[in-house]
Order: sequence, then structure tokens, then C-alpha cells
Amino acid sequence: MNAKKRIDDETAMLSIDFLTGVGVLLIAFLFASYTISSIMTPYTGYSKELFPVADRAATLLVKDEGYWTDGNHYGKEWNAVWGFNQSHVKKIGLIKDTENYIIDSRKLNVFMNKRTGIDGEISWWEYPVSSTDPAEIDNASRAMGLDGHYFYIQVRPVNESNINVSEADAAAIEAIGEQSNVVAVNRLALNERTTFGNFTGADLLGHASPSKLLFVIEPQDFDLITNGIRFSIRDWEFEGTDNESDFQWIKIGDAINANYELTDSNKLSDDEYNTFKNGVNISGIGGFSFNDTDIIEFFIPRSTLDSSLPEMYSSGKEMYIQLNVKSEVNISDDGLTHFSNTKKTKTYPAKMTLWVW
Repeated sequence: MNAKKRIDDETAMLSIDFLTGVGVLLIAFLFASYTISSIMTPYTGYSKELFPVADRAATLLVKDEGYWTDGNHYGKEWNAVWGFNQSHVKKIGLIKDTENYIIDSRKLNVFMNKRTGIDGEISWWEYPVSSTDPAEIDNASRAMGLDGHYFYIQVRPVNESNINVSEADAAAIEAIGEQSNVVAVNRLALNERTTFGNFTGADLLGHASPSKLLFVIEPQDFDLITNGIRFSIRDWEFEGTDNESDFQWIKIGDAINANYELTDSNKLSDDEYNTFKNGVNISGIGGFSFNDTDIIEFFIPRSTLDSSLPEMYSSGKEMYIQLNVKSEVNISDDGLTHFSNTKKTKTYPAKMTLWVW
């Protein structure tokens, strides 16, 4: 009786269900441990050595203003000197100031390749591209603290519905290629996109009679001049009842007289600038007529500016652009039409990705 009782007594036995449960939990624990371990050590070998370099550079880009010095002078607006002496730029930082840590698109524009988004405006940036001068890349690498490593940067909006994502992804794949050891570091920040140069008829000043529109870019805004100067005029205002006038020519220079006219100026030939009328390229035709509904856009390439005003960046002088038109265009008063008066900003969340190899 006692023996049979011992055989029937199951209190000391483990059920198959219990053993199965323990096995499942053990497998889950091992899987979780492996996954966490791989997350905590995402890079190995040479890539593991690269990560601190990339992480530090990415942090400085979105947390530092950067600075420049020529040995005698010093400033945080390094973007104002990048165009004429990159060796003076000691540190590249993308933010406007340390109070709000907002990325300043004016700093992006001065060295990064600008890409248009769905809205037709500049929405994302990349650097470098295939056409970038190797000497410039070396200067950028030095100023970002990358110690001569190869790198590629993208800044794009967090809301990717505003850009062509396939285009941006393809650009990154092409730039990085088939690297076996590469690290990628992401940083989130606010981006302030700044635009200049969209004028209306009510903005126009210059020499009132005969009509000579006079625009000015001040030295502190020279970083606007990356690959050239682009500006547009819409909502033209005319004197009298005839809402039409003729564009004649463009001049550029660095000195004006008391009547707001250029002195010692350079009259540009038709092939030294581009003209667009309502989005259609009409470059090379010289003079043309336009009315109050037309949007006229001009683009003066950097090469034209450099040949016409070779000492522009180092002279400390303002740069002037004079448009000669028929007198029917209404200029409300003598004076200067400032590019800075057309400044418009748009702030949105952005993601910066830095690849280093």
C-alpha cells in the first residue's frame, strides 16, 4: 500500500508543460541578451574606432557656432569668410547661436550642395558631391575635426513628405559607395531656412528719373553669394496707364554717387548673366519688354562677380547691382534697395546624418 502510494504521488515530479515553459523563457532571455549586446556595440574593429570621431563631429556641428581667425581678427560668422579663404575657418559649426541651437541655413548654403524639395524651394542639403574641390573637402574635414577621414553629410527635414526621399537616399548611396567600415551618426535639430532676394514693385528704390533700380548687398551678407546672386521682381508698378516697360541692361560695381547711380561700374554682356521671365529662360536676348503681371528673375554667376569685382570679399565694400529700365517703372524714391530687407525665414525640425569612413 505504501509503495503504491509512493508511485501515485506526483508532488515531487516536474510536468512536461513546466519544462517547456522554462525552455521558452530561457531561449527568450538568450535572444534578448544577444540583441541588447548588439545594440550596445553596433560597431566593431575599425568602425568601432571611427564612432567616437564621428559622434564628436556630429555633436559639434549641431551644438557649436564655429569660428574663424586670420591671426589678427576673430569671428563666429565663419560662413562670411569661407568663400575667399577656407584656411581661416578653424571650426565649422552649423547653429546660429548657443541660445536656441537652431541650424542656420545660411551656413549650410555656403559650403553644402542645395537641393529643392516638393515645394520648389531649398529643403535639403548634402556635402560633398562629385564636383567638390578635393582641397575644399580637406579644409572641411579639418574644420569639422574629422582628422582627414572621408565623410558625407545630409541635412533633411524630419517630415520627409517635403522632399524626394528616393533622390536623397540615392545621393547618399552614391556618395558612400561600398564601404565595409562606415559609421553613421544622426542628430535632430531645428533648421531655419532663410531666403533673400524676392522683391516686389513696392520695394524698388534707386535713381528715380530716369528709372535705374539700385540693389545693394552688404559685406555681412556676402555669404549669400555662393554660386552666384539670384533675385526676382514681381508686382511691378508703372507710371501712367501703360502697364509695360523695357529692361535694358545690368551693371555691377562697388561705388555709387549722391544720385544713387553706379560709378566705375561694369556693364554685363548678355552672356554674363541669366534671365527668366515667368520661369522661362530668356537669357542672351538682351533687352525685352515686360508688364505688371510678369515675374522677372536674374542670376549673376559667381564667375562673373569674381571677374568684375576681384577684390569684392576682401575690400569691405558693399556690392551694387543696377538695372536700367525704361522710365515707365515707378520708383517711389531715391535710395538703396537692400537685399537684407527681403529676408524670410521658415523653421522646421530637421535630421542631420554624418557618415564617416
